Amino acid sequence: MKARFLATWLACYALCLGSVAGVLLALHEALPSPQQQDLIEALSSGTNFLFWIALIILATTGFLASWIVDRYFRSVRALSDSTRLIAAGNPSYRAATEGPAELRKLAESINLLAARHEASLRDDAERVAIARADLEAEKIRLATLMAELAESVVVCNMDGRILLYNERARALLTGANGGDRSAAAVQAPLGLGRSLFALIDRDIISHALDQLQFRRSRGEHQPVSVLLTTIRGGQLLRGRAALVTGVDGSAPHAPAGFVLVLEDVGQEAEMEDRRERLQQRVIEGSRSALANIRAAAENLVNYPELDAARRHEFTSIITEEAEKLTRELDDASRQHAGGEVSQWSPEQMRAVDLISLLRRRIESLVGVPAGAENTDATLWVSVDSYSMAQVVSHLARRLKDELSVAELRFRVAAAGGNAHLDLVWTGARIPSATALAWENEPVRAGADSAPLTLRNVLRRHRAVAWHENDRNSACSWFRIALPLAAPAKAHPAGPHRESRPVYYDFDLFSQTGPGTRLAERNLKDIAYTVFDTETTGLEPSAGDEIVSIGAVRIVNGRLLASELFEQLVDPRRAVPASSVRIHGIRPEMLEGQPTIATALPAFHKFCEDTVLVGHNVAFDMRFLELKQAETGVSFSGPVLDTMLLSAVLHRDTENHSLEALAERYGVDVVGRHTAVGDAIVTAEIFLKMIPLLAERGIVTLLQARAASQETVHARVRY
Repeated sequence: MKARFLATWLACYALCLGSVAGVLLALHEALPSPQQQDLIEALSSGTNFLFWIALIILATTGFLASWIVDRYFRSVRALSDSTRLIAAGNPSYRAATEGPAELRKLAESINLLAARHEASLRDDAERVAIARADLEAEKIRLATLMAELAESVVVCNMDGRILLYNERARALLTGANGGDRSAAAVQAPLGLGRSLFALIDRDIISHALDQLQFRRSRGEHQPVSVLLTTIRGGQLLRGRAALVTGVDGSAPHAPAGFVLVLEDVGQEAEMEDRRERLQQRVIEGSRSALANIRAAAENLVNYPELDAARRHEFTSIITEEAEKLTRELDDASRQHAGGEVSQWSPEQMRAVDLISLLRRRIESLVGVPAGAENTDATLWVSVDSYSMAQVVSHLARRLKDELSVAELRFRVAAAGGNAHLDLVWTGARIPSATALAWENEPVRAGADSAPLTLRNVLRRHRAVAWHENDRNSACSWFRIALPLAAPAKAHPAGPHRESRPVYYDFDLFSQTGPGTRLAERNLKDIAYTVFDTETTGLEPSAGDEIVSIGAVRIVNGRLLASELFEQLVDPRRAVPASSVRIHGIRPEMLEGQPTIATALPAFHKFCEDTVLVGHNVAFDMRFLELKQAETGVSFSGPVLDTMLLSAVLHRDTENHSLEALAERYGVDVVGRHTAVGDAIVTAEIFLKMIPLLAERGIVTLLQARAASQETVHARVRY
């Protein structure tokens, strides 16, 4: 607007000077020659007079230019901003009928068009609502069924971004009950658009997906992979993973994501351990009792001439040991029946598929070529392929590091009820003490480590392992005897049936990982955390503290009102009455609440992988910045401010308060001056700003931040 004012001023000044010059020139031409000379001399001698005339013209034209700009240009631009707002932000908004009569008539015409536009949108919305009524009802029924499932279900795209989850999954993976919104409950958040790998080890999921795709390439139509994993706190989970395909019409058979059904098997594993200990106790006790019975019986048989006292002693031993053995067996039977012990259910897979997975893992993690000898394709084994891949990779690394083994081979053959899986190499033998040490040390394969040993894995599989060598061929091998399994019935490859999400039509299926730099990504494709704080006062640098943090997430252009962060914070100082009158948080409400040292790391976790958004966010960010040393967390990611964005979109408007923006964009204000209420209002305003920014050519995060910094409000510091 300054440039337009200067241009108008210069134009008016030039026009006035030109007019004066034209008058003088006309006067000069109209006078006779002697008088023309007198006029020239008079003008030459009146330099000061001409200077003041020019100065008066300059001031007059300045006022004239200011009047023209305010009267016409500013009004025209306000009409332009109002029209854009009606078209892309708030159809209910109406342009102000101010200024000259012509502009008032133009504003009335715009408002008339806006009313018809709003009515047309309302009619379209009603028709769409009617058309989607059946679909929405079906969606609600499916969502209800999903919520009532006994299993925990999570659906992700191929990058591990969560597209769907039910309440049981949230409770299982976060350890929070349905109504818990405390800081402790959100330390490991589960939410749409978040990465599942923040909760479950990436390698386990990648291994399962690799196996599923390999099995699909072998002709299985709908393979399912079983996995075991532990999450934070040592909780043991068993999962069943299956691919989701047919989401992208251009590639109907390509995997677009996966479904993961999870269950807590920690108690089951404990019962299995108890069963094993019970079995071991029975075996040990039975061995001792039977040895005593056998010895007494042999004495009775071998020495028939024993006197009555000795014979009675041996028969008493037999009776006592038999009764003891009976009691032990009865007790074990009761414990087994009362413990509801369930067997561990490993995965059944072809031996050739297992070898293929082991080869790929060793070559990628250990860097040793791994071949395979002829293998019977009909052999199936019962195995947890992930833990088996970990221990075999660990052995391969040990062979490489300690014996300089440069190449490995696999072979497998049936032997009774087992399959002998051999890891073969040529060269040095392993000392017995070394092999025993390898069996008992924690597994390490590449950068991965796990708190399990080869012995643990073997016991879990009911398997045994030993080391052998052949002097003639100079070959050595580790042999693992795995239990054979009945061949799994693969679905024959036939007409492909589309696999669709069961609960929600997620556009996130088509979104890949953030390959593009965040600053260059489109604003509508970014995940945001919109937040607000309530404080004891307005001076963060003078000791004021946060008393409440509220936040809501935006994913894929949708406000996820169900994924909130709402936490009161004990400020460990008095809350002034003037602040209580604003936000309504009384001191007694803060008693027993977590301090900022606990609440802020939880909020930081909630904000992971998102862009922060707030209104006058510099104020809130200053509070967070001052707590960095105390809490150990830094909010160093990009931030957007709706106040600055409003100044970009509405340059001729002075009021950019949250209330003014809510009125301008037609957003209902609910819960004003509560942290989570203000966060929701800010989020709704921000979503309506995105299309308006796009109309101005501001479509990326980088462009939005650059435009914000050019506003005068960006200079405010707290």
